[in-house]
Amino acid sequence: MTTFSIGSFGATGTNNVRGQAFQANVAGPNGSGSPGQASQVKVKTLSIGYFSSSTSGRTMKLYIYSSPLGSPDDIGQSTDLVAESNTGAYMDGAGLFGTGTYSRQFTAFTQPTAMSASDTYYVYFDRDQSARVNANNPYPGGNCYDLDLADMSPYCLQFQVEFDTV
Repeated sequence: MTTFSIGSFGATGTNNVRGQAFQANVAGPNGSGSPGQASQVKVKTLSIGYFSSSTSGRTMKLYIYSSPLGSPDDIGQSTDLVAESNTGAYMDGAGLFGTGTYSRQFTAFTQPTAMSASDTYYVYFDRDQSARVNANNPYPGGNCYDLDLADMSPYCLQFQVEFDTV
């Protein structure tokens, strides 16, 4: 088993968002390592960047889907759901994305089957988030999604996902 990460640590501001698309085999500007020859992965941690140390209003649960959702009302449904964060399994911290940054890191997931390292996946939050974003999307594996789940291209979230190969 190999651990590696993908992500984008830069931010040009904050925006109201509800999700982010990603591919495990697209490291982005701040990824580390790769899945190598492995074709299957499981999520180990997922972190989101915030502009303030206040934890009020931060998402409490994440849902990862194999296809994009059409409506915020669909978040939490079982169709195409491949992983979800375990209730209460997160840590708030500072400095993960650099000096003066704040984050919430989800640390445990229910994931019955592994994900393809080369497919696109979509992580959605259980509530609207005011999170750090980059308007110059340096992450080529996907964009972030607004409160109505519309693609916010060229924006991407300040985020990191760690994976284990299987």
